[in-house]
Amino acid sequence: MDSGSTTTDFPADGGEYFFDIAIQDARYCLEEAFQTGAPRHKRSAVQAVFAFIDGCHEFVRGHVRSQASAYRQAYSVADLAVLREESPYVDERGNVRVRPLRVPLLTSIKALVKLIEKNDAAQHTVDLSHPGYGALSRAIMIRNRIVHPKSAKDLDLCETEMHDVSQAFNWYIAFALRVGQSTSEALHAQ
Repeated sequence: MDSGSTTTDFPADGGEYFFDIAIQDARYCLEEAFQTGAPRHKRSAVQAVFAFIDGCHEFVRGHVRSQASAYRQAYSVADLAVLREESPYVDERGNVRVRPLRVPLLTSIKALVKLIEKNDAAQHTVDLSHPGYGALSRAIMIRNRIVHPKSAKDLDLCETEMHDVSQAFNWYIAFALRVGQSTSEALHAQ
């Protein structure tokens, strides 16, 4: 990694390049949106923030999956299926199959926190009552509104909404780093 990189130890699985690009894009777009106040810059910032969050969430889930693999006795088959985003089912011939499981972001975050807490070696806790988590919930609604607008008004973003998006971005970075640190500690404790 180059000396100007913003990455700490997370993610340690070769995703540094994605992490650095996505975080820098989001920061640049947020800065531009706040400086110019232009509607298209605000929409671009929301999209860049969620490109980072959605992509980074794959790394976060991967870290928890690594912890679950190392401490299998603490996790149920259902826990592992959720981490793989798989849902088993039985087809009409009686064969057990697996289909993709789509877990909404907020629900996935709650599940990951509970799964991390199943392992006593995980040292860090995540505060889901933090205002940043509430901002993430609101930012998801903002993102959904601008991605699926019903009218031109749906594309407008006020300053309060932009602050929610920025706070959600910062909270998610802290969440991802905390999860990475927690799972790394758990794996090193083994």
